Amino acid sequence: MIVFGHRGAAGEAPENTLAGIKHAIAAGIKNIEVDLRLSADGQLFLLHDRSLGRTAGINKNIDALTSHELHATDARLSCKHWSNPAPCPIPTLTELLTQTPELECIQLEIKSDSSTNIAATVDALACELSNTTTASRVVVTSYDADILEALRQRASHIRLGLVANHDLLAAFNTASALNCAFMCLHYELILNCSEELIKTLTDCAMHISCWTVNSQEVALKLCQRNVDSIITDVPNKILPLFDPAT
Repeated sequence: MIVFGHRGAAGEAPENTLAGIKHAIAAGIKNIEVDLRLSADGQLFLLHDRSLGRTAGINKNIDALTSHELHATDARLSCKHWSNPAPCPIPTLTELLTQTPELECIQLEIKSDSSTNIAATVDALACELSNTTTASRVVVTSYDADILEALRQRASHIRLGLVANHDLLAAFNTASALNCAFMCLHYELILNCSEELIKTLTDCAMHISCWTVNSQEVALKLCQRNVDSIITDVPNKILPLFDPAT
């Protein structure tokens, strides 16, 4: 079973920060899932919420802030028990890719809402991942099929993944139509679906990844259902189930 660190290691370290991602790597994680949003000047940054309030204590939206302003942030608020006093600025995708060469696969989830500029986001991704070697380490995922379709048209060498938390069969059909490499599913979809549908999923060419799995019991049940990977906030708790060396 492959274990992805969710937003790095969101239950153990500041989420979507280099410090948190390096914490996950130190725990033995070789694969992570992070979130991406576009800054006011068109740069891709690691951030889940549109607002910086929850993670950095700044009640402004990322699309109103420049790269310079975002580099001056401190996202330690996202993990209350993190004791390291060093600031954790919100990093760019470029910083993530250049500073974590040991990561084998990175799920980049594009967050979308009414503010999302799909064309600008797709252009930024296509530019960032123009190198096929870099792109081979990445899967770009989203709930938004329009974003995935636009990226497929713009940069067909980038692997895609559909994120879904309801209507598993419809999600499977959409992901198949988009020629997705991954399906990223809420774990309850897998636990509650029929054996017939499980077989359809596990027999297909797509990688089935389940989020967010913080229970050892759930992790083991998903393993029994033959999913390819799970995504967890707590790698130090989940990874030893599948990698005794950690």
